[in-house]
Amino acid sequence: MHRRTSPRVAARLGAPLVALLLLVAPRPARAAFHLGLEAVTDAPLDIGGKLWLELPLRLRLNLGIGVLPGAYVDAANTIGRAAGAYDDATAQLLRVGLDNALVARLAIGWRPFSDYGFYFDIGYGYVALGGGKSGPAALAALGSNPLPPGSTMDGSYQVSGKLHMLHAEIGYMWHLTRILTLRLAGGFAYTFASTQDVTPGFTPATPDDARAQADYSAAARDALQRSRFWTPTVSLAFGFQPL
Repeated sequence: MHRRTSPRVAARLGAPLVALLLLVAPRPARAAFHLGLEAVTDAPLDIGGKLWLELPLRLRLNLGIGVLPGAYVDAANTIGRAAGAYDDATAQLLRVGLDNALVARLAIGWRPFSDYGFYFDIGYGYVALGGGKSGPAALAALGSNPLPPGSTMDGSYQVSGKLHMLHAEIGYMWHLTRILTLRLAGGFAYTFASTQDVTPGFTPATPDDARAQADYSAAARDALQRSRFWTPTVSLAFGFQPL
């Protein structure tokens, strides 16, 4: 006859076995991919949204789209003038040429520590589709050239700019809940190339006046393109992370 094992003895024998299985059982793997969407301001560069993706090895990709408000251009100009990067006339025309421009930024980065939100990114930015009208006095001050024939102080010039920028930032992301995030970062953005368009907003009276206006606009454009719009940045973002 076989002896029956009592429930108490079975429990005593089974408990260590269950504990051993829990120790050696593989832990659930963390998701290799993370995806998030943020509402972000990168002052004084843009206000907009950002889509980011974290790949295996915690490599980061992100795409941001926003607008450059006039107040942000003013803040960046204050920094540029204080640093001696350009003068007041250039700052005034940059303010006109970049007002409410579209800002698109693409970056790659890395989060080196799996248990912490510290990261760093580096990338490319494109600023375009802004612009407005400037009086001739500002253009004359920019190039230190007299107004060409056919110009009047009542005339205006259309100024628009496109910037190609490099940017870098370091920051930290916190998880407020399982899906809500808060991110703070500091960085720097530098213009390595620019294209500026300056065209008269009026019709010259004669062909000679038209040629003079074209030469004058080209000189103003070249002077603007030699300027380098740059600024430190501070970022604040609230996000949603579904994955």
